[in-house]
Amino acid sequence: MKRILSALLALVICLSFAGCSHSEAREQALYEKQVKGFFEALDKGDKEAVKSYFSKTAQKQDADLSENIDKLLSVYPRGSSDIKFAEVLAGEYENDYGSQYSCSRSTLPVVNGENIYWFDIEYVYEDDDHPDNVGLSRVYFSTADEYCLSFSEEGEPVKALGLEVFAERKVEGEIRCINRIPYEFSQEKDGILLSEVKAFLKENDDHSAFTEKFGAAGTDFFYTYYEVIGEDDKVVYLELDIVDNKICYAAVYDEFSYIETIIEENY
Repeated sequence: MKRILSALLALVICLSFAGCSHSEAREQALYEKQVKGFFEALDKGDKEAVKSYFSKTAQKQDADLSENIDKLLSVYPRGSSDIKFAEVLAGEYENDYGSQYSCSRSTLPVVNGENIYWFDIEYVYEDDDHPDNVGLSRVYFSTADEYCLSFSEEGEPVKALGLEVFAERKVEGEIRCINRIPYEFSQEKDGILLSEVKAFLKENDDHSAFTEKFGAAGTDFFYTYYEVIGEDDKVVYLELDIVDNKICYAAVYDEFSYIETIIEENY
């Protein structure tokens, strides 16, 4: 049995039938229903209910599942989880002579109280050949600190199935969530106005000149990010992509989503 790992190929298969939009909508709805149920149980601190959302196969193969649920319940606060679902899911899909296998996964920032936590959740929502696989197959929980630290290391071997909880380590500085990802953040100048940035970039795309005026960025791990003050005094984040000292792209994000583009891609 061959599992198709490419979402693009899955899209082509869908389009060969009566369109894929219904399939994508169904997938999203099934994934969100399962994940919401999992968090309702987690918010109540109901260990057995949390466990029930994992597939029978995951429950059988993960010898540490019960212990790790206890660990998760000890570090994740009771409350009301605000799940930031992604608009597009990753996944694996197979149709082998009518036998269906479908699996969706996503990395979810989840706001609970004043903190944001990260959950990588994989959900098998159909497996005709192995029905015990249906359910949550993998859940990885990380605090913001742990998620930041995971960027700079190779990481531990991934557990085949079940639950992992990463909540021990701490970063030294501040953490900011920018477009769904946490970054260690330390910016040279505070109070930068987005209106001033727009005026500057309209006339000048030189990165050295930008840094001279606005100071060093808060982080430049993937892209370069600045905290800026946008409309209604709201804190937002400026993303810059720099090539050979030229600012080739500039956009604005909040914690979880895209807001606007200032400089279109110009490489």
